[in-house]
Amino acid sequence: MSCSHVGPPAHFNLSLISWTGVVVVDIENSDDFFYENRELPPIPLIVNVGANEEYLTWNVRIKPSHGDKLSFLFEFVDGPLEIENCRASIEVSKPGGVVLAKMLCKSTEIKRKNVYKFGTISEADWRKYKNDISEGAHRITIELTILRESRLEKGSSWAFQGSKLLGREEKSETDRWLSNLYDNPIYSDVIIKCGGKIFRAHKIVLARYPVFAQLLEAQTVDPETEILIEDMTPNSLNRLLKCIYKVGSPVPNEENQILELLECSAKYKIPELETLCIQKLVTITTDENIAEINIAVQKCCTNPKALAIFKNYCRQNHARLSQNEDYQKLYLENLKLF
Repeated sequence: MSCSHVGPPAHFNLSLISWTGVVVVDIENSDDFFYENRELPPIPLIVNVGANEEYLTWNVRIKPSHGDKLSFLFEFVDGPLEIENCRASIEVSKPGGVVLAKMLCKSTEIKRKNVYKFGTISEADWRKYKNDISEGAHRITIELTILRESRLEKGSSWAFQGSKLLGREEKSETDRWLSNLYDNPIYSDVIIKCGGKIFRAHKIVLARYPVFAQLLEAQTVDPETEILIEDMTPNSLNRLLKCIYKVGSPVPNEENQILELLECSAKYKIPELETLCIQKLVTITTDENIAEINIAVQKCCTNPKALAIFKNYCRQNHARLSQNEDYQKLYLENLKLF
């Protein structure tokens, strides 16, 4: 069995949103996995107390129950802070997003602080999943959500370092205003041409980003400015503009397109697009593609904590990863990035 839970840190206030972390567990032998008590490696949280950062970690423990059932125990460990009224849910799914179980936690009789217990996957649900398993490695996803009612000590806030970005803050009036302006000719004073396509934009929006600001400064005479973009595809430019204008989720699911968009975020210095790309990359990272993804991230990413996520994955699993010839080749050709 192997599991992964790496991902980009991001800071959120629990008075506004909840946060979610994901553990992906690869099961090589379902019977061995099922009948052994599994404690997954601790998952780090970053807790901000004033100007200081402290680390607090949580565990998910998977325990066999009577009959064909699995139970889950969740606890905070290695943390100096008190958690009040921790409300959490856990969702267990198999490949394809098919949910096996979704459970709310409850406090336990264990005489330790910050320990919470979930229900169990029923005998019928687990048997059905086991029957679906064919030969080879298989995967279940354990998604833990701390609900917004939870609190840390007064004055503290949360951040999570997990395998996907956490819940989003509620859209502000400014974000709604930006969304309405996306590709909208009303008040548009910039035309962006890319690959034969035309995008209408607004100087006041683009000028928030240094590269676009420089392009605009070079053309201050005409009332309507025209910008020619030749270093990305129209599809990537469209996604980049969606990010700037706060329109939906602009990051695709295909690895090559994500890496292309990550490169665009670096060229045009769009930090929020970089964050979204990193988040998506973490959710699709495997032993087979970690080399390509790590190289791209090290070249394009500016967040040192996000850089460390992929580099640490490579370093911690180097012996296993190096058995793959393609990984070994990329590793030797890009030693400074590993």
